[in-house]
Amino acid sequence: MFRVYQNTPLEEGALLELEKEAVHHLLHVLRMKSGDRITLFNGQGNEYEAELEIPRKSQVMCRILKMKEVNRESSLPLHLVQGIARSGPMDFALQKAVELGVHSITPLLTQRSHVSLKPSQWEQKIHHWQKVLISACEQCGRNTIPRLNPIISFPEWIAKNKEISSVKIFLCPQGTIPLREVDVSKNLPIEILVGPEAGWSEEEMEMARQAQCLPVSLGPRILRTETVPIVVLGTLQMLAGDLLGRHEEKEVPHN
Repeated sequence: MFRVYQNTPLEEGALLELEKEAVHHLLHVLRMKSGDRITLFNGQGNEYEAELEIPRKSQVMCRILKMKEVNRESSLPLHLVQGIARSGPMDFALQKAVELGVHSITPLLTQRSHVSLKPSQWEQKIHHWQKVLISACEQCGRNTIPRLNPIISFPEWIAKNKEISSVKIFLCPQGTIPLREVDVSKNLPIEILVGPEAGWSEEEMEMARQAQCLPVSLGPRILRTETVPIVVLGTLQMLAGDLLGRHEEKEVPHN
């Protein structure tokens, strides 16, 4: 069933009106009608089967029929620290990170980031990225939206996380540690630091070394910034995560 995010409390038996963006897609793209069923979720971990009621062309109501407890979250505590890139590559990286089970994302300003915006424009960018995360959750079946942290500079991130116990994977072509040798069995948060399109500066690489980040290489070829999260997250999920696992669904009967 088609999945729709609703930023509102959801409960069995409730009748609610869907937002305009969802209405357009349901009516004009999917051609859905009264009586058709969709899945709703609000990011709190559960999903709800609902039946459409369409009183007029510009309005779609839906009646929530039942709730399902569904866990599609990764067992690995994955955190992507993504160097801010141009709109297309950045959106792609965030979207695929969500699909691969990342728990949280931090947009990172680096010395070679080619994106320079006014404060109000950064706010719009954050709002846009949040919509990318929600859309990816709608597509991939996740009912919990990954946390999007505030934008932070690389020095600030290093200072904030230097003493925190975690596995800090610093991806760079000069890395000396193969990804397969990273120990992800300690149940520690896994920080995945990905540089922007132009890569890390020498100063940033030295800061990462002093912070005891692991200089990890992804082989002889240089990957694009939007490709790196896919490779790293997919590999970690294959090595120790749930990429080949199965999720559990539990229907909660209607009272």
